[in-house]
Amino acid sequence: NGAINQTNYTINEITTNNFTINNMLEGRYNWSVTCYDTLGNQGNSSMYVLFLDDTLPNVLAISPNETTLPSGNVTLRFNVTDNLDTSLLCNVTIDNRTNNKTVYATNGTMTNVTVSNVIDGPHYWNVTCYDNIYNNATSQTLNFTTASLPVVTLNSPANGSGFNSTDIVLYYNLTSS
Repeated sequence: NGAINQTNYTINEITTNNFTINNMLEGRYNWSVTCYDTLGNQGNSSMYVLFLDDTLPNVLAISPNETTLPSGNVTLRFNVTDNLDTSLLCNVTIDNRTNNKTVYATNGTMTNVTVSNVIDGPHYWNVTCYDNIYNNATSQTLNFTTASLPVVTLNSPANGSGFNSTDIVLYYNLTSS
């Protein structure tokens, strides 16, 4: 990035040469090497990109937490922030199993993941996210419970029935779906 410039006068064409740079700051760097022969001819390498990053992402599981939801599809919400990356690879774990829910989350943006076929009962979930050099962090573990919705069936009187009495008995059944 033009921030560091080193010169090595003791290069050898037969072996690999190197530069050592100490105390670099975290960030994205472009690096290349230019060499001159004794006649002043110039040779340039390709430009490479290098990331220095020892900061873990920050992963925050948001919802659901401590609530009861209908069984079936459940939408999990989380946020991840990172000091360098714009997009992070994240996986959702429910009840200690990664649920084939690997998603790319945009840095600093709420991410929604819908998990299908969640059965009745208590569930625990968290999210693990990785930046581009595999620094990773896991959110706190949240919990929710799923339960089948009750189904109410009206039996009698039939829809549209009429009565000439002010006293009436209504019949119905209640079952779980």
